[in-house]
Amino acid sequence: MSEIDPLPTWLEHASANPYLPKSERAIWLQIYDRLNSALRDGAVNAGERLPSETVLAQCFGVTRVTLRRALRHLQNEGLLEARKGVGIFARRPGMVYQVGTGKRFAESFDSVEGRMTTRTVALTKSRPSADAIEALAIPETAEVILLTRLHLQDSYPVYLAVKELPAELFPNFAEVYALDHSISAVFKAHGIPKFSWAETRVSGGFAEAEEADLLHLTPRTPVLRTLSFNHAPNGSRIEFTRGCWPLDQVQLRFLPR
Repeated sequence: MSEIDPLPTWLEHASANPYLPKSERAIWLQIYDRLNSALRDGAVNAGERLPSETVLAQCFGVTRVTLRRALRHLQNEGLLEARKGVGIFARRPGMVYQVGTGKRFAESFDSVEGRMTTRTVALTKSRPSADAIEALAIPETAEVILLTRLHLQDSYPVYLAVKELPAELFPNFAEVYALDHSISAVFKAHGIPKFSWAETRVSGGFAEAEEADLLHLTPRTPVLRTLSFNHAPNGSRIEFTRGCWPLDQVQLRFLPR
């Protein structure tokens, strides 16, 4: 007898048909196929909590070890999100972020359901990274403001940003930022009323342990990585950002300049 009564309709359908012979496709891959279809076709609602591993294993007639292989594969692709001590959830469908709009972060998405929020993870000072030295054209002995922020759609992380800014340009960064957590406000308070996007470079990679924890991903999940910088009206480079995006959740669209 299952822990959930009645079972979700999508689960009844996904587990109803007999399996193909193992020689044609491994059982765990057949389970993956069925769950993958249910998630991508919208049979499982975005944000929906899946039944427990015990219930899923019972429905599919397999051991939890076999089931976990299918679930882990779906987590690695970004379709499922495991929350420690809570359960496994269907991730929300992907969004399109428009690069170079000149707008605030939340306003640069094609469309967003739910509330966009930003959480400050860390704010410190440090020596610049090698990438920041090049992007900001500063010496390796310079000091930078190091700001890590997590952007969320409702409770779902969609973007992790690590920003480096020349500390000598923003001596009162922490005090101004503490008022409403606005970087634009910091710029204005230091005599930079406007700033412009200059460049963004995109590459691929895999989520490292800390990134995976903040983005609610399984470690080594594929992610998009961005390197970008902004400059002041006089052309000086004032902000360098290393970004990490869940690959299956966000597409980047570059607007013509």
